[in-house]
Amino acid sequence: MSGHFIVKFIFVLINLIFLISGIGLTIIASIDLSSLDYVIDQVGGGIHPTLNLVLGVGIFIIVLSLLGLFAGCTEKSVLLTIFGVILIILLILQFAAAVVTFVMTKSIVGEFQNEMNNTFYKNDSDSRHFFNKIQTQGKCCGINNVSDYTNHNYSVPKSCCSKTQENNCTASEAYTKGCLDYLSTHVSWTLNILALVDIIFCVINIVQITFTFCLVKTLKAYIMV
Repeated sequence: MSGHFIVKFIFVLINLIFLISGIGLTIIASIDLSSLDYVIDQVGGGIHPTLNLVLGVGIFIIVLSLLGLFAGCTEKSVLLTIFGVILIILLILQFAAAVVTFVMTKSIVGEFQNEMNNTFYKNDSDSRHFFNKIQTQGKCCGINNVSDYTNHNYSVPKSCCSKTQENNCTASEAYTKGCLDYLSTHVSWTLNILALVDIIFCVINIVQITFTFCLVKTLKAYIMV
């Protein structure tokens, strides 16, 4: 088997891996957007554009991988060159997305304190529904702890206690962990995982760029033979 066909095989294989990775990234970002929709609605801050950026990169990877597979299988050097240039642009965007995600994580978590305070002290039906949902899901109570309710003469909701609790929830029976800590940990973990995945894609992209231009070079040599 000639060097040209070896390079072509590796190129197609990398594009298939890239395609699968793009689909995976899109699914992960979509699931995160769906699972955090109630958080985004109430205290979203910068998490929504960050997840949308990652989702956009995932979709772009899928489209680009399909273009690469077509260019590689048809062996059109012009298409391959265009594909390689677009890959370089994508690499820059991927790196930017990873940096933005890492940087935005701290600022997003920092925004939660103010946004959760504003939501909590509205004490309307929407804010109560929001806190009931995260208190049940995160087994937490209030922003920092149950004192957020007792210090303002709010009744402690049942969602602050275990589902096995049949009577009204009291301060002594409530979860000790605050929901700010729960949400901060959950969102930080989600965004850091997405940023790490994006960095891995950057590495794959560098390999893909290398084999794209290798294929262009071997294709020209193959045609000349």
